[in-house]
Amino acid sequence: EMKKVLFLLLFLIFPLIANAGDKWSKTNISLEVAYQTLHLVDFSQTLQIAEQPEKYHEKNPILGKYPPREMAYAYFIGGAILHFAVSYFLPEPYRTAWQSSTIIIQLPIVGGNFQLGLGFKF
Repeated sequence: EMKKVLFLLLFLIFPLIANAGDKWSKTNISLEVAYQTLHLVDFSQTLQIAEQPEKYHEKNPILGKYPPREMAYAYFIGGAILHFAVSYFLPEPYRTAWQSSTIIIQLPIVGGNFQLGLGFKF
């Protein structure tokens, strides 16, 4: 599916683009890749929720309990781009704080979904 390919391409080029702007440390690149990976897993889990409304419901109030696939794609692609943009324009030490705090927020969401039986698949 073209949307999946686009999302994966965006995910893979973020670290390369990051290195083109003001110099990111290896830590910044690693943090951005970690966040984007968690975001991608959350996206996959949301799509699984949308496919199984009799078994699961989404807890993100922006998406609603049973988000349509198109809304999930828009939300997660937009979120990935927005996170990168904020990371790109924030100077240090704010960039590292932003990236770290968003990872801390994302970890229990993805982990909780794994505990419910949702994995990672595309």
